[in-house]
Amino acid sequence: MEPSRADDSRDLAGFGYRQELDRTLGGFSSFAAGFSYISILTGLFQTFYLGYGAGGAVRPRSFSSGESISRRIAANRGSERSVRYSGK
Repeated sequence: MEPSRADDSRDLAGFGYRQELDRTLGGFSSFAAGFSYISILTGLFQTFYLGYGAGGAVRPRSFSSGESISRRIAANRGSERSVRYSGK
């Protein structure tokens, strides 16, 4: 039997919490998210000439190969964790 919302609210109240869902993004959080995004792009575009000058046309292709490698590593680690914590 599935737990009801009343059961969830009662359990949370037992731990001193009330059930609420707040999906607002405050001013500082909005600034921090935008600033981090802009900082990455600024670094990428400002240093493009260094990579292009040192590696030539190989540099844009290195992004795709680096991304492919990181995705494979992430998928491998994710599968290891799912096997470890799945209880099998």
